[in-house]
Amino acid sequence: MGQDRGVKVQTTTGVWHVRRRWAPRHIGSHSIWARFLDRSRRVRRRTAELGDAPDPGCAPDLGEAILVFIVAFVAIVFLIFIGIPFLIALGELLLIVVLALAGVVGRVFFRRPWTVDAVSPDGTHLSWPVVGWRASAAARQFIADRVAATGRVPSADELSAAVLTL
Repeated sequence: MGQDRGVKVQTTTGVWHVRRRWAPRHIGSHSIWARFLDRSRRVRRRTAELGDAPDPGCAPDLGEAILVFIVAFVAIVFLIFIGIPFLIALGELLLIVVLALAGVVGRVFFRRPWTVDAVSPDGTHLSWPVVGWRASAAARQFIADRVAATGRVPSADELSAAVLTL
């Protein structure tokens, strides 16, 4: 996994970031983990309104009725604030894992191109679609080497010629 992280290239104009992306488009600064936490917080806010405690019934003894009420209230609060959001988050996490595996299978078997992305020091995004895991790693390294040597990115023709010869 360490090799999948982006390559940082220091030039005279600043630092370039060259990486391989899963998504064909820029999904913003939110990571998958941040999006997962935001989703679980929204679910917790929605389910917090379901906190009405049920009637504990008619207990002959007042102390027993109070104890039953406290236990029921604690159980309901636990389910509302911890149990239900945990089960929903666990289901969403399982869905994320299944979708990630399906994405890997789809990219491998259907030869979907990986997006190699270079971000200049001024924030300009440049991207190239490259078919194949190893070819995209070679393209990422070629772009990083070219930026380090010349301070500019290669053209699409130069990149395709370099990836085909590797």
